[in-house]
Amino acid sequence: MKPTLAAGLQMGMRLALTLGIFAGFGWCASRAVQAAPPRKTKSEAAPNPLAAATLVIFNSRDGSSESLANYYAKKRGIPAEQIVGLDCPLTEEISRVEYDRSILRPLRELFSQHNWWKTKLNADDTRRVTENKIRFAVLMRGMPLKIAAALNYPGDKKDGPPVIR
Repeated sequence: MKPTLAAGLQMGMRLALTLGIFAGFGWCASRAVQAAPPRKTKSEAAPNPLAAATLVIFNSRDGSSESLANYYAKKRGIPAEQIVGLDCPLTEEISRVEYDRSILRPLRELFSQHNWWKTKLNADDTRRVTENKIRFAVLMRGMPLKIAAALNYPGDKKDGPPVIR
């Protein structure tokens, strides 16, 4: 059976209609993709307030401690200026004297230099912290974890809030 002119026109119309529908869907889909806002990358994401309040502390005597601190901070969006290296013994427990010399004093100096805290001088020449921007301290591998007991240490006062000497 030979196709008639009417049948040919009908088939052509179906083909044109089908192509028009698919072309229309393609147009709609491309417009929808264009209308969607671009996704933000991690570097463009809004800053994390917890990261801004975090200090990462590593032991400069431990070869892998600094690279671990940098990796940790980068993954969590912690600012590079809040990664701190301290020169501490490579033992799990240190004496109170070692703690004061290698951890306490350097951290107090850094907190003051970077304005991570505000302090107030009391009448008895002690200082009290009135404001603190750093809320979390992350200790990396290699940092001492214990302070050995010391008899009559003035910083171990049990009454009242802690005092900075």
